[in-house]
Amino acid sequence: MPILIFIRRCVLLCFSLFQLHLIIDTLGTPSYEDTEYIASEKAKAYIRSLPYKKRVNWRAMYPNAPELALDLLEKMLTFAPEKRITVDEALAHPYLKLLHDPLDEPVAHAPFDVDFENIPLNKEALRALLWDETCQMHPEVRGANYHHATTVHSTQQPTCCGSQCFASAHAVLFSHDALSVILCS
Repeated sequence: MPILIFIRRCVLLCFSLFQLHLIIDTLGTPSYEDTEYIASEKAKAYIRSLPYKKRVNWRAMYPNAPELALDLLEKMLTFAPEKRITVDEALAHPYLKLLHDPLDEPVAHAPFDVDFENIPLNKEALRALLWDETCQMHPEVRGANYHHATTVHSTQQPTCCGSQCFASAHAVLFSHDALSVILCS
């Protein structure tokens, strides 16, 4: 096996194990029954061999959260999938009562195709999508100079929100460094 493939597998395995340990640190050690759904005998044996961890106390973690929010959290964050609350049950939960509108929550009765989302996202494509989204949410920036707003020469810092650029979009686009870096680097 080439060394790069081996390294990638090791990194993915370590990342997966790290995620698993975070889940168990939060949800506690799953019971024997709660691991029955796991197809891999090795994975099942590994999880069962881990030392006991107690489930976190949601009230201690979120002392100001409403009781109904903690109840919903408890029902959603359960190790065994068959014991988790369903989407329909979660939407009908009392905590979401003000947000739940069955008439505005269509259910797909057949699988649907999301291939339209499978577009290659290089830096320029991401910039264009961010710009389009910004223009949809803030029409006042639509007439701004997109190229100037998203291009910074290599000698410049990513501060493309000067007077040459669109002043009204400054607060919209460049108030967060991360978005400025994405658009301007």
